[in-house]
Amino acid sequence: MSDAFWVSYVLLWILVAGLLGLVLLLYRQFGMSYLAPHTQVSMQGLDVGSRAPAVALEGLDGAERGLTWGGTPNGLRARLMVFALPSCSICVDLAGELQTLPEQWHGVEFAWVDGSAKPRPDRPVDDAPGWTVGTVPDDAAHEQWDVSAVPFAFLVAADGVIVSKRLINSRRDVEDQLAEALPAPRVITVERGAAP
Repeated sequence: MSDAFWVSYVLLWILVAGLLGLVLLLYRQFGMSYLAPHTQVSMQGLDVGSRAPAVALEGLDGAERGLTWGGTPNGLRARLMVFALPSCSICVDLAGELQTLPEQWHGVEFAWVDGSAKPRPDRPVDDAPGWTVGTVPDDAAHEQWDVSAVPFAFLVAADGVIVSKRLINSRRDVEDQLAEALPAPRVITVERGAAP
C-alpha cells in the first residue's frame, strides 16, 4: 500500500476522534439545558470547598467594615453572606423575612452585601441586630465572588472555607441552607410544674 493511503488513514482517525470529542461536549451542553434554571444559577459563584476572599464593605454610615476569615476565635461557627442589588425587588421582600434570623441561629454572623447602585432603598436588615450591612463600590464583591444572579447566599465556615451556596428567594431557602450545613439550633422547652 502506498504512503498516501496510510497518511489519509491516520488523518481520518484523527478526524473521527475529534468529532467524537465534539459530540461528547454537545451531550454535556444538552444536559445543562435540561437542568432547572435554579440549579444552573446555583452552579455559579465560587466553588464549595474553596477559600472565601475578604470583603471590604462600606457601611451605610460610610465607615469601612472588613469581613475577613480566620484570625482570632470569636465564637462564630459560620457567616452567611447574602448578595443583593438595590434594583432587586425580591431582595426587598427577602430582607424583611430575614431580619430576625440571627435570633434563631446563634453562632452564625449574617452579612448583607448590597450593590452600589444609587439610590439604595432602606432594608429591614439595615438596623436589625446580628446583621452586618454594607455596599461595595462598583459591585466588586459580586464580581470577586462570581455572583451573577441575586439574591445569592454563601455559607462560609469560621476558617474561611465555603460550605454551601445557592440562589435564595425566601426565608425557607436560607433556613434550609443553614440546616444542611450546620446543626440545627437547639430549642429547650420547660413545662412549669413538671417534674424533671
